[in-house]
Amino acid sequence: MARVIALMVGVMAPAVVEAQGPMRLDGGGALEVGGEAERYLRALELAGRAPLQGWTLRPQQPPNGRAFPSDSAHPWQARWGVADTGFFSLRLVRPGAKVTWNSSYPSGDGRGPAWTGRGGTAELRGGVVARLWRVRMQLAPVAFVAQNSGFALVSGTRTGVAQYRDPRFPGNIDLPQRFGDGAYTRVDPGNSTLALELLGGEVGVSSAAQVWGPGREYPLVLSGNAGGFPHVFAGTRRPWPVGIGTIQGRIIAGRPSQSAWSPMAGDPRTRYSMAAMGSFTPRGVPGLEIGGTRFIHGLYRDGFSVRELRRLVSGGTYTGSGFQNLSSENQMASLFARWAFPRAGLEVYGEYFRDDYSLDGRRAVQYVDDLRTYMLGAQRVLASSPTRLRVLRVELVNGELPMSNRGERGGNFVGAGSPLPPYPHSGVNQGHTHAGQLLGAPEAYGGAAWRTGVDQFSPAGRVSFTLERALRLDWLPGVTLARNAVPRDVVYGAGAEVVRFVGGMEVGGAVTAMMELNRNLERGNDAPNLRLAAWFRGF
Repeated sequence: MARVIALMVGVMAPAVVEAQGPMRLDGGGALEVGGEAERYLRALELAGRAPLQGWTLRPQQPPNGRAFPSDSAHPWQARWGVADTGFFSLRLVRPGAKVTWNSSYPSGDGRGPAWTGRGGTAELRGGVVARLWRVRMQLAPVAFVAQNSGFALVSGTRTGVAQYRDPRFPGNIDLPQRFGDGAYTRVDPGNSTLALELLGGEVGVSSAAQVWGPGREYPLVLSGNAGGFPHVFAGTRRPWPVGIGTIQGRIIAGRPSQSAWSPMAGDPRTRYSMAAMGSFTPRGVPGLEIGGTRFIHGLYRDGFSVRELRRLVSGGTYTGSGFQNLSSENQMASLFARWAFPRAGLEVYGEYFRDDYSLDGRRAVQYVDDLRTYMLGAQRVLASSPTRLRVLRVELVNGELPMSNRGERGGNFVGAGSPLPPYPHSGVNQGHTHAGQLLGAPEAYGGAAWRTGVDQFSPAGRVSFTLERALRLDWLPGVTLARNAVPRDVVYGAGAEVVRFVGGMEVGGAVTAMMELNRNLERGNDAPNLRLAAWFRGF
């Protein structure tokens, strides 16, 4: 592992020197999902120091697609850079490297595509970005190697490759507990995009990570957890005025991949995905965003055509006619809302998610919470001045079995009270995943979680403190489900992050201490884990 880290630093050093120039937080163009610029800009808008742009479709473009706010004093004003302008430009993407270490079992920060197993994981990022008139190209691959040291898997009778699969739905989701028994290495296209920008919109191809909906910690449909997958897209670059308000939206069609431990045999490209999202801000109600998403995974049979795209605007019930392959599709949809009040320094938001489809219209009304998951969150500015910006955040998610499902669908449950979580599927057996990781929030996969924290920004950088709790497992196949017979597998965590600006770089470190109670549903098997991370991004 030490050799890998040394090699990465040696490769990165010349790139950092070459990329030196005006200090900037972004690399130009879209804000990287989960990056420092995105985190800060959302807080800055909430403090009333930047124009409201909307946060339900990310990656977000800089305000007006041209530049970061620089018309008022704020802690990171000296770090803002102007986005590329002019007919032609060519430069390096800000290079970076990150090393993460877990003492006992896999644990990550939700920023893919790297999978952080037990032991060390090293990541390397870099690339180039170019613009020619309205054409924008960015090549920004990510390479990582995970040491993937051994740890106790959830008990079961499976052997060989199957032993690494998900313990609850090993045949219905591509979500390995562990990626084999040795080092795991992958090169991902990362945040790469080729786009044509025209009339406030854009079309193109991309592999960049996306987040749909207002969730900061637990996005339910698309998050940055697995990184991005190759897709074609068309959508808005900034809010479009439509008289009664403004709208934003995007439609994509792509091919998520599967891992080597997937339950789906055959060609790994047997699946296609298509999705759409849209949001609306009513005129006269600044800061309010309401909208929805729809995401469909399907199996390739005779290729992909307009017929499949029409599914995005079809009904959400099964009628047995029209689209005969409906039962072999993995459908999901959500409704969301976000309301920001910059004068009060407050935002509240939430998302309601449904997996699969209703059998008919009557059942849709009768069982409105059928297979539902929900997320609620808020952020509040505690202090705002030219040299300090402090924000309190809290968010929770619940993907446990709703009341209307309990005691039903015996064929899908181990017993009454067993959860049928979002994301797995019996027809598209990879589930809602890409390369073995969930496209949505991992905490929503049949569990519940909350996370709260404080971020403080100053001219020197950022300091954050976080507390969290997550229900990891509450049942396994073949385990008796009588009351109190199965101890819940719950993780508590406390962490701190520090980012400092050193010359032309961002240098960061994080420490998270975790205690998992009843790990793998074994009573009294309490397992601590320490996750350490260090990283830098050049300019």
